[in-house]
Amino acid sequence: MRIFATIAITLTICACTAIQDTPVIDDQPATARENAESVLLRWIDRLPHALEIGADKLTPSIEKAAAFQTALEALITDDLSLAAAAAELAGYRVTVFKFGESRFTALVDSQYPGIGPTIIVNMQATRELIAGAPHPVFEEGVDVEAGLFLTRLGARAAIIAGAHACASSTASQCSGADYVCARTGSLQLRLSDAAHSTILLYQLALETMASEWPDSIFFNLRGMQQTDTASAIFSNGSNTLAGPEELANRLRTSVKAAWPDSAAYVFSCQDADNDFRNYRSSCGTGNVQGRFLNGSPDACTVAATESGGRFINLEQGDKILDSFESSAQLKLSASPAEKLLRGIAAVIPSSERETTTQGKTSAHGQGNQ
Repeated sequence: MRIFATIAITLTICACTAIQDTPVIDDQPATARENAESVLLRWIDRLPHALEIGADKLTPSIEKAAAFQTALEALITDDLSLAAAAAELAGYRVTVFKFGESRFTALVDSQYPGIGPTIIVNMQATRELIAGAPHPVFEEGVDVEAGLFLTRLGARAAIIAGAHACASSTASQCSGADYVCARTGSLQLRLSDAAHSTILLYQLALETMASEWPDSIFFNLRGMQQTDTASAIFSNGSNTLAGPEELANRLRTSVKAAWPDSAAYVFSCQDADNDFRNYRSSCGTGNVQGRFLNGSPDACTVAATESGGRFINLEQGDKILDSFESSAQLKLSASPAEKLLRGIAAVIPSSERETTTQGKTSAHGQGNQ
């Protein structure tokens, strides 16, 4: 998908280019973060999601993809004029959220609302994290959770899919299996499934961010059917077993420590002691973002054989996701969801100062928070 970077785009930038500002005035520093979080999460919660739409509107043209990539790269480097001009060519708009010194900038599909992904960049990021929510419609709460990665963990960015994974009647050409469309009588992966399609803007956004932030770790946030035997399953996107130093295993161990009353229900696909056969389908090996980050020669059709250290698939049950289902009724205090975030924060390094969002800067190695 990075081939689009080689396509020249002529942009005419003028003062009339639309940038939608969403300022929040708050003179109380102690409540600034809570105010920012409330407004941003409410906005995420209300994003439209197309349930049924033609596949022709899901596949971007080369020109649209090139403009989208230019807009995202400009957003990352905080060139809002260029971002807005390129976004307009892509059928997108730039939205800016200002909360005191905090600022989030977003790309939103304005031509076909609810179809293309929404991208949110944290201009005061403190952790090398990117949160992805490929199925925000039927896996309720993962979109709000992606927003909390921004506000609570200081993640660099969030990617939230637009169209429902089953919106397209056209099959995805990518290999893998998922049961999200079983209600339609077919287990066929669809073109609209952002986790299993490499031609969507969702994948292009991930690849662009991966290049701009080479130390970033991508969390694929998923929901799973609640079971009595699992509340959370971490995976690096492969079926390879590894020792305690493996990132998926360290995250599992940290979350268990933060959430001791559910320690027996938090697992890792990379731990031999957790190698239960019925968990193999929850390891994210078919996820195309994971395949890309894990170095697959063809993310669409070839599963990765080992981890590249930059991808985590996180399957979550209702005990966690129930806290995220409504932005207006967040139930985080002392909840499993809060303990999950605390466990992740203990493993992923955080900078001790605010980091710039300019491309290729790093907060790695700055210590834990």
